[in-house]
Amino acid sequence: MRAVLAAEAARLAALHAGADEVRRLRALCADGEAAIAAGDVDGMLAASTTLHECVAELAGNPALLDFVGQVDLRVSAHYPAITRQRGAQAWREHHALVDAIERKDAESAARIMREHVDHTRAAYLQTHQPAAPATTTRTRPAPVPARRRRAPRP
Repeated sequence: MRAVLAAEAARLAALHAGADEVRRLRALCADGEAAIAAGDVDGMLAASTTLHECVAELAGNPALLDFVGQVDLRVSAHYPAITRQRGAQAWREHHALVDAIERKDAESAARIMREHVDHTRAAYLQTHQPAAPATTTRTRPAPVPARRRRAPRP
């Protein structure tokens, strides 16, 4: 869900962002790069969170912004665990996103954002998904009993 919403926000941001907004996104990228250089995970996370929020705001769609915020609340607890792992690559993706927004290339911005979110999700699953058992036995699920119809009330 996050990939779909963030990609649409990026697409719309590319259509609406002006020079001042692009400068703000570039400043956030610089903040993130400085945090990486300093080994400051909290700074990387803060800059990334703000950049994503800014892109959602630039979409100019209050309903989309609300949905993005709701989804981010549900998944944001997982970000610190993968911020260090994704650090430099995530910021290369952020830079590519800002470049697409600056060019007003809506489709590229959406694709880059979708891939960025997918890479983040994959990194999380790689480190947090339990290993599959060595052997698995496939069983058929138990049948679901048919629902009885209620007799009409008099």
